[in-house]
Amino acid sequence: MSSSPNRIAYYRDRCHPPLTQKTLSQALGKHVNTVVLWEKRGAPAPADLLQLVELFVERGAVSDETTARRFWEVSGRKRFPAPPELAQLFAPAASPCPKSMPVDAPPQPAAIPASSLMPLHRNRLFTGRAAELLALAAALRESDATAAICGIGGAGKTQLACEFVHRYGQFFPGGVFWVSFGDPAAVADGVAACGRAENLALHPDFDSLPFDRQVRLVRAAWREPLPRLLVFDNCEDEALLAEWRPPTGGCRVLVTSRRARWSPALVSQVLRLHALERAESLALLRAYCANLPDAESVFASPAALADLDAIAAELGDLPLALHMAGSYMAHRYLSLSPASYLDELRGAQDQAHTHSSLQGGDFSPTRHDQHIARAFALSYRRLRPEVPTDLLALRLLARAACFAPGETLPCALLLATVTAPDADPHALGEDALTRLVGDLGLIESREGGALRMHRLVAGFVRAVADDAEAQTAVERVVLAEAQRLNEDRLPIPMRVLQPHLRAVTSTAAPRTDALAADLCAELGWQLILLDMFSEAQRVIAQSLAIHEALRGPDHPDVATSLSLLGLAYQFQGSFAAARAPFERALAIHERALGPDHIETATDCNNLGYLLFHLDEHAAACAHLRRALLIRRQNFGLKDAGVARTLSNLGYVLLHRGEHARARRYLKLALAIREQVLPANNPATAQTLNNLGEVLFAQGDYVGARRYHERALAMRNTVFGPNHFHAAESMRSLAHVLQAQGDLAAAHTYLERALTICVSTLGERHIETAWKLESLGDLLLAQGDAAARGYLERALAIYTELLHPGHHKIAAVRELLGRIAS
Repeated sequence: MSSSPNRIAYYRDRCHPPLTQKTLSQALGKHVNTVVLWEKRGAPAPADLLQLVELFVERGAVSDETTARRFWEVSGRKRFPAPPELAQLFAPAASPCPKSMPVDAPPQPAAIPASSLMPLHRNRLFTGRAAELLALAAALRESDATAAICGIGGAGKTQLACEFVHRYGQFFPGGVFWVSFGDPAAVADGVAACGRAENLALHPDFDSLPFDRQVRLVRAAWREPLPRLLVFDNCEDEALLAEWRPPTGGCRVLVTSRRARWSPALVSQVLRLHALERAESLALLRAYCANLPDAESVFASPAALADLDAIAAELGDLPLALHMAGSYMAHRYLSLSPASYLDELRGAQDQAHTHSSLQGGDFSPTRHDQHIARAFALSYRRLRPEVPTDLLALRLLARAACFAPGETLPCALLLATVTAPDADPHALGEDALTRLVGDLGLIESREGGALRMHRLVAGFVRAVADDAEAQTAVERVVLAEAQRLNEDRLPIPMRVLQPHLRAVTSTAAPRTDALAADLCAELGWQLILLDMFSEAQRVIAQSLAIHEALRGPDHPDVATSLSLLGLAYQFQGSFAAARAPFERALAIHERALGPDHIETATDCNNLGYLLFHLDEHAAACAHLRRALLIRRQNFGLKDAGVARTLSNLGYVLLHRGEHARARRYLKLALAIREQVLPANNPATAQTLNNLGEVLFAQGDYVGARRYHERALAMRNTVFGPNHFHAAESMRSLAHVLQAQGDLAAAHTYLERALTICVSTLGERHIETAWKLESLGDLLLAQGDAAARGYLERALAIYTELLHPGHHKIAAVRELLGRIAS
């Protein structure tokens, strides 16, 4: 034993291996002379003394708290109070338990208790799902908790459960027990297997016991307080879950199921599993090819990544399909590039699930059938046509497959395809929809009561469903909804319908029948309202061609398509091109329907407003007054069409210098629109803007600014702040600000308005020209030489789009002349 007054040297000698003064100093990060001094006089501070204790505990010289306290009492330069850390060095490590499961980040995979029955290895290619793992951990912390992972076949439910077991199974000291519920008759066999010698070891001769006693012993063990995790894979029946779920004890239960509808008395948390995020899909596809020769050059080039992204899109980011596709490409990488595989999938059109890559695989991490169609068929075959609810569910399913696959679908829209227009769709279809969404997982539920059918499920249903009426039913419902939304002209609801209107129109168009023509026309009008003018022009021309082929050149349906074609030209600023379709439509409607028909009034309104832009103000007023007279005779004043014509007529009168009359017409139009249209309507905003222009012309800048600010706020609400309609209000506000002398603010508005128009409509659009002219005029007033450039750009557009004598061309030339002089 050392003769020093403290025990530092004593315990230094008893470390494993023993330490010298030099090696002790190195372990402590001190100079050797410091250690020599400590052994003579004691450690000078509590922190130094605690560092010594921790080292001696780590090296095996001090093995219990009593010895540590004795060392502490005699080894300091003076007697220091023993800190709490001294006892903590010997506190028993906390046993892992469900309540200690981390919920901020998933733990690393770790061994699970040796008594577990876990037939599945961890899939080293498992990708994503971190949020879902954390949600399961939070749900299964509490005793007696049951969580269900739900989703369509192939969504990765079993894979997620497997990953959870290999990451969180370590927190269940009683073990993890995986039981397949795919065959209800075999559940008891899976339960009995948990009690064998290599697992729970419930009896020395367990395998020799009667089968029912084996099951009873396992179920008794599951009722013990010891925390265990039970995984019931592919459990589709509430009664089956209720039968095998322990009524008491420390077990937590994790269910995988297509079923999303569970009684809260049985299941405390339902986790709905959707497709992977695109980045996760790409990572998964690339993982299958990571070990291939030249993997980086073949599968990581920008072109290959774009192809993999498109492959993921074709497969709807479904984990099972991605697994099979990745395996397929890896096995055939010498002869099959991502681009070639993508061509093959697209070649199957809407039947990608029939591609050979999705009909079998070499290895299944979950031991489930590697076949996409059969995964869906497990749910589809459970629908029995002889049961009324299931028969209606089959009809709903066939119709859901006719909408745009993979897109959000309003529930009411789907239900409308199987009900009469005046019936309550929820009373008839709610139970059937619950079967599809809640019991079978063939349709997913989304926020706000919306639905979604996976694109591969849609292809499967289209291939197996026997419902000749489904496509027509969907087309008629979508057409009616498009007509309703187009009348309101609100962009957000129209954008929700857009993918479905496009999908059904694309399917119908090759038939070239009347319904196909109507769908093309309504899609075209909606595209105009959503500012997709070139595409609108193409679709409307298709509608026109079908109607002319079916009806002849002088039918009212032909006139309707002509009117839409004229609007497509007009909204693009091609005023001269719009004139012939409008005039022909008016002539057809006058002959076929008469001079006082409301369709004739619509044509007069369209043609009148166009003639205003062509500088033919007298003819414009004549057509607009005729339209107003017809509509008032048919509908009275309280009519959206009457308000539209009043607003147009008021705007024309404004530019003719008849300010008082223009103001009366516009005030009346505003009053009607505020009564009959939804709040924050684009048409109401247009009238507000027109009224602002009238007040500006009358010199009431304060009143004009108020109207323009209201119009801008409304347009920002309806369209967003970066839309060309908002830019129109900005230009109008800039004119007011310029007149009030606030040139800096006016310049800011005009610069922003111009930027919006160029980015959304392009350099050669009439709206862009109007902003260029206004900005050039402002800069000219400021004496800025940049005015010339803006005005020359405006003149080039006017010269291209307007007739040579148009007043806009003359106005810009006059401004340029002032610069030259």
